[in-house]
Order: sequence, then C-alpha cells, then structure tokens
Amino acid sequence: TGNCAPIRLRPGVLPGLERDLLVSPQHRMLFEGYRAQLLFGEEEVLIAARHLVDGCDVTVEEGGEVTYVHLLFDAHEIVMAEGAATESFQPGLRGILGLDGPSRARLLDTCPGLRAMPDSWGPSARPTLRAHEAKALFA
Repeated sequence: TGNCAPIRLRPGVLPGLERDLLVSPQHRMLFEGYRAQLLFGEEEVLIAARHLVDGCDVTVEEGGEVTYVHLLFDAHEIVMAEGAATESFQPGLRGILGLDGPSRARLLDTCPGLRAMPDSWGPSARPTLRAHEAKALFA
C-alpha cells in the first residue's frame, strides 16, 4: 500500500497488452511512436507506471499485500509481460533500497560490485521520461 501499492494497467492502454498487468509504481513501460520522436527525439521511451495513472485505465491498487518479482539480466533489457513491452530489473541505488532485506542481501551477494557502486549496472535500455515529460507525451 502507499508508495509501494501496485499500479494496474488495463488492456488497450499499451500496445499489445492482453490482460490486466500489475506492476510496481516505479516499473517502467515502453512507449514508441511518432509523438516520442517529435517531443524527445527518441522512437522508444520508458515511462514509470506511476506517471501513467489516470484513474480509469491505469489505477493504483490500494490495500493488501504484494510481492514483486524482478527479472535480472546482465544488462537492462526490454521484455514482454502480458503482451506489452516493459523493462527488466535495473539495479541502482533506488532499486536496491526498494528491495526487502533478504532480497537485497541476495542481490549484493550475487553482484558484489553493486555494494561499492550501486549505479554501476549500466545504462537504461531506453531513455526514461520524467513525470512532466510523460504528461506532455499524452497531452
């Protein structure tokens, strides 16, 4: 709940999305097309789910308990979830601090270089829009 409450994306809000998809608020979804190209000079951009909330097709699901599952690759990747393009886990300071204690310990044991340099995983698979940029994209 609160800042960690999942975001529900309904079919139709993203190209290819076949079923409702629940993601964490900071989880980024891929958008592509001419508007991104015109506004940001990029054909594909990532947008955090929390910046997509519209109260109708994209909503915050308050209440209850949630477990997030992260897919970690050697580099930040674009993956498919329920038919929509989204991102793999990109460890960085914010992402690492967002993990519960045991998950954080497993990650840091597996990738010890992240202890000293938490933002060393590498670049984002696509440019990421800020909140005001996401609003401009959908205006």
